[in-house]
Amino acid sequence: MSCTKSDQQYSEIQQYFQEKHQFSVDENVDAIFVLTARGCVPCNQKFSDFMLSNKNNKQSVYLIKAPKNRIDLSAYKNYKGIVFYDTNYKENIFDSSKVIFLKNKKVDTIVQIEALTLEKSFTYTREKLK
Repeated sequence: MSCTKSDQQYSEIQQYFQEKHQFSVDENVDAIFVLTARGCVPCNQKFSDFMLSNKNNKQSVYLIKAPKNRIDLSAYKNYKGIVFYDTNYKENIFDSSKVIFLKNKKVDTIVQIEALTLEKSFTYTREKLK
């Protein structure tokens, strides 16, 4: 988990969503959930389940960067929130599973999804979304 207030990271996020998905990340977006297949595949599947359990948060954007043959993505077909798909790997802020919290047009906190801190990350994210 890292607390950072970076204008550069926020600009990178805005530019990516505008260019790749024609979507404007504005002050209404509180969090971006990034799901990849990198690292611990069972951890990423648990993270996906966690993401789906938090679907009532209308200020969140989901970026799915995992191929459907590595993680079960079928539940996202019926998901009513904002979901974008991108399976092209590129080293950038979206290169691993994480939650990026935004505040005042800056990156506030990044919660990395890793095996050793999985439940702690879920608890922190749940509290921060309240």
